[in-house]
Amino acid sequence: MKTFLLRSGLLRATVILLLTAATVEAQVPRRNPAATSTPSTSQPHDYPLTPAPRYATGGHPGSYRLPDGSWHPAEVYGPNMPDRVRLRPENLPDYALFLPNEVPAYVVRGDTFVTVPAFVRRKGHQLVPAGYAQRLYRDAGYEVLVFQAPTPETLRALNAPAVPNGPVVSAAGALPATTISPADAFSNSFFGALLDLFVLPRANQTVLLRHAGQTQELPAKNGRYRQLMLTLLADDPAVCVQLRAGQLATRYEAPQLLTAYTVHRREALLQARK
Repeated sequence: MKTFLLRSGLLRATVILLLTAATVEAQVPRRNPAATSTPSTSQPHDYPLTPAPRYATGGHPGSYRLPDGSWHPAEVYGPNMPDRVRLRPENLPDYALFLPNEVPAYVVRGDTFVTVPAFVRRKGHQLVPAGYAQRLYRDAGYEVLVFQAPTPETLRALNAPAVPNGPVVSAAGALPATTISPADAFSNSFFGALLDLFVLPRANQTVLLRHAGQTQELPAKNGRYRQLMLTLLADDPAVCVQLRAGQLATRYEAPQLLTAYTVHRREALLQARK
């Protein structure tokens, strides 16, 4: 009799645990999109998400925008690649991969990243697909963006195999010999670290100017850049004088130049109203 009661109690407890587990599992957000969902109407957990266990740590508090214009808080890992972003929304337990058509913009560590259409880089006439670019300036109809192409260091980190839980031991019980390629050895050296941190990122940057519904690359050569900005800002003599004098005459100084241009325009409007 005691054995029967004991078995009945265990059976009842097992059923309760199974029902509880089913209830908890039903509350986990879906990782696959519904058949009728679309990016403009579905919630963040309805997107086709790809798990990213390698990015489980290292994120920063931020937010992201959906195609419908709504903003949502999330933990953001990155920016690390120009054509994708890894987020951990509040309704997901892990990071997930989002593409520009799913998340048009996101903010992390005070920087805003927005999608830019495909363009052709002047250097090598390379076609760059649509991706994310950091917004440096936006006012008076002008927007300055920096598109960061992946560097060899970034690609090396992303293409590296996942680190196993422990060292792989051979049948004989000896640890496998580790070999370092010449490229990795140089990257780990002092000069390789300086190259990866300062030289390669700047060499792979493209400064874009968005104006009147068009996005164009700002020339890297100072003379061509100065001529372009003199044409665009010809209605501001003071700014043109600065450009001809060699002040704010590089593409990386475009935000400061456009700030001065905007200030001059507003002052002129105020003076005209008096």
